[in-house]
Amino acid sequence: MNTIIEDYIIISLIKAKKFTFLIMKRIYKVSIEVIIILILVSVGYWIYFYSGLDQILINLIILNIFIYIIRTFLINIGNLIIRYRIFKFAFSLIINLIWIAFLFSLLFFISPTFTISIISFLIIAISLTFQDIISNIASGVILISKEDVEIGDLIETNGIQGIIKEINLNYTIIKEFDGILAYIPNKNVFNASVIQFTHRRPKVSKSTDDKKKIITSFKDFSKYMSRGEKITNYTRMVEITAAIDPEKLDSLFSPIFDKYEPIFGIRPDYLVETTTIAGGCVLTLLIMSKDPNLILEYIDNFFKDLIYQLYHDKISEGWEGK
Repeated sequence: MNTIIEDYIIISLIKAKKFTFLIMKRIYKVSIEVIIILILVSVGYWIYFYSGLDQILINLIILNIFIYIIRTFLINIGNLIIRYRIFKFAFSLIINLIWIAFLFSLLFFISPTFTISIISFLIIAISLTFQDIISNIASGVILISKEDVEIGDLIETNGIQGIIKEINLNYTIIKEFDGILAYIPNKNVFNASVIQFTHRRPKVSKSTDDKKKIITSFKDFSKYMSRGEKITNYTRMVEITAAIDPEKLDSLFSPIFDKYEPIFGIRPDYLVETTTIAGGCVLTLLIMSKDPNLILEYIDNFFKDLIYQLYHDKISEGWEGK
């Protein structure tokens, strides 16, 4: 009981310390912004009454100071009201772009040549500095618009297999089979080869001639494909030793396939690829489901059961003694 109370006190103190730090950070930021605004107001007051500059230039300077103050208040209000980070970023970006437009209007009035030079320099500097970010954003937009890969698809890219959880402006987030989230830059996904285990086939025409053109080895798979539904067809190659007779694979795999057919919704299947020099076989296992998350969740158990079914004698050898 004392341990639970102590843990509760420690957690409360940590939360209080974190909250205090956030409050102090916020106060510090607001204080800096207030100081900057006071300085700008003071500069604007001096320029308006004592600078002796051209009245149009004075008006532009005062307008820019006023726009900057409004911009600061709007961004702070937006950070308080807007919940999602991407919307906060978009709102801040729009407000800053408006303010920059007014700032460049002031510079252009002072010196058009100088302003054009600054704009050219900034374009080059931004393109070089943010080259990767711009490339990721462009690649992300293309990935989303092309719809070749979609959120929820099971894919393999850049040596990573998993389900796409999110495609944002910078990264494609993939949940791997072990549950780890991999953040891959969009440009790497766009430029790399992508193996799609999840795909949608066109609906089969009711025409007899069209049906004859479709060749498939799996009745269940062709049945689902004929509906035009999205199917995940995950394949993995495994090698079995010469101790296993390929002729007995149907009877060995049948109990496992019976067990996982109601889980995946489609009966697993296999193909015998080649015969190795040692006499063993290379198999291509086919695990199919309309929900790729089921494959992600049960694939390890499926292979464990399969291995135990094939080599249960060796796995269980000496187990009781141990």
